[in-house]
Amino acid sequence: MIAYANFWPVREKLNLKAGYGYGHDSLSDNTVAGGANVGNSKGFFGEADYIVIPAKMEVGARYDYLDPSSKVSHNNQKAYTFSVNAPIMHGMQFIGDYQHKTSEQPTGKNKDDTLEARVIFIW
Repeated sequence: MIAYANFWPVREKLNLKAGYGYGHDSLSDNTVAGGANVGNSKGFFGEADYIVIPAKMEVGARYDYLDPSSKVSHNNQKAYTFSVNAPIMHGMQFIGDYQHKTSEQPTGKNKDDTLEARVIFIW
């Protein structure tokens, strides 16, 4: 099951997005211990995008949560992402992201910080 919503509370300025997913997963590889029935997975996200300068700069913030298996404890993942999107010219955009991600493990939490810059072209 997947649900998604997209809403512009301030037209052409502020865009809010949210999504939720829930499913029952299994693997076809029975040689993996417990792999035949992974259990239920669920996750959600919330995102806010704000257009600072129309057609010039947009900033965004997002929160993600994922529990990949209800049969495994201490395996949740959470992430905070902050982004900047700046169109350079027709179809070309600069995108910068910073993400702080925490992954739970039986031995504790693994934290990962990622800074990413990319240029994309959409035609």
